[in-house]
Amino acid sequence: MSKLFKLLSLFCAVSAAVTLFASCTRSNETKEITCSDVITTYEEAGYDVWHKEYDDIENGVVCNVKASSENGEYIYFSFFESSEEAEKYKEEREYSILHWALSGIYGDSSWLTTKAYRNIEIEYDNSDLYEPFKKLVK
Repeated sequence: MSKLFKLLSLFCAVSAAVTLFASCTRSNETKEITCSDVITTYEEAGYDVWHKEYDDIENGVVCNVKASSENGEYIYFSFFESSEEAEKYKEEREYSILHWALSGIYGDSSWLTTKAYRNIEIEYDNSDLYEPFKKLVK
C-alpha cells in the first residue's frame, strides 16, 4: 500500500506541475483584437454600439467604443497605439474617486472597474458587460 501511495502522490504532483505550466503558457498568449472585432461582438450580443476612430491620433487613442445595454449600463473601450499607453491610462483611471462621487450624485454609486488587454483599456461597472469581450478573447 505504501508503494501505491507514493506512486499516486508522484502522479498528482506531476499532474499539478503540468497543469500549472500549461495554464501559464496559455495566459501569456493573447489574441489581437481590433476595434471592429469589439463592435461586431457587442452588436451581435444585442448592445447599442457607438464608436469613433481617429485619423490624427488623439492622446495615443486610435479608437473608442461604447457598448450600452437596454438598462443604460455601458462598457467603454479605448484602443491605444501600444500596450504601454493602455496600461498607463488604466492606472490613471483605476481608482477614480471622481467617478464614484459623480455616480453617487446620480443615485447609483458604483466603483469603476478598469482593465487593460494588450493595447485596449476597458472600463465598466457591471461585470456582465465584460462577458462578450471575455468570449471574444478566448
